[in-house]
Amino acid sequence: MQDEDDMSQLSYGNDSALDTLVFRYHKLLYGYAYRLLRMKGWRRILFRKPF
Repeated sequence: MQDEDDMSQLSYGNDSALDTLVFRYHKLLYGYAYRLLRMKGWRRILFRKPF
């Protein structure tokens, strides 16, 4: 129920609620981003040369 409260607070503009959620789930978020970047297509899109 605490996540729902944090999401509700976030919708009202409470930035500390986002900090709380990121702190709580940072390992899961990092793992998800890492798996996405391992895919060849995502690496090419994120790290391509600007010109």
